[in-house]
Amino acid sequence: LVVLALLTVIAILSSLVATDFSVLKDIRALSRATRRFGSGELTVRVAVPPAEGEIRNLALAFNTMADVRAQHYQANRLAQDRLRALTHQLQHAREEEAARIAQELHDELGQELSVMRLELERLMRCIQVNDDCIECKTLLNLI
Repeated sequence: LVVLALLTVIAILSSLVATDFSVLKDIRALSRATRRFGSGELTVRVAVPPAEGEIRNLALAFNTMADVRAQHYQANRLAQDRLRALTHQLQHAREEEAARIAQELHDELGQELSVMRLELERLMRCIQVNDDCIECKTLLNLI
């Protein structure tokens, strides 16, 4: 009878130890996955234990949190890529506008200088022909 009681106690203790080892194994796996995820491995997930309980709930919560975090990270990367593309487009548009304005200023200045040259040539001809010409004095005043 004592041997039977001793065997029962040993069986109960071994069952408790096996359960503790199983729980510790799941907790260690969850701890490792948490550290890896924290170091930047966003693809890390934990195997969900089949038995219902707190460890299963923790594993499910971790995997859900990791999935959401990975989705946010991906959305953030897409937003950064889009922002980079928009910045590039804006810079390109600025450069094109600056080139257009420079060309427009160049053309206008060229036209004004051409008109001025023609007026100076006319003035020179007018001065050569007549010193007291009113038109010459008007042209000089314009210049």
